[in-house]
Amino acid sequence: MANSILLTGRITKDLELKQAGQVSKCDFTLAVDREYAKEGQQKTDFINITVFGKTAENLCKYQSKDFYKILYMRD
Repeated sequence: MANSILLTGRITKDLELKQAGQVSKCDFTLAVDREYAKEGQQKTDFINITVFGKTAENLCKYQSKDFYKILYMRD
């Protein structure tokens, strides 16, 4: 059985492609709004994410700050 997660949110800063040996790497933070907490207050979680390889290259090429992103990840 695989673990999976679905996140929807905004990229918090411009993406930067780095090389980790011969593999491309991209670190970014996704701002994810929570359902409204008590008394109608909104909370935001900041999720640190690292992607590698072609996924990192394509993400940096086609996305930038404030893009709304839907991520589905599994192991």
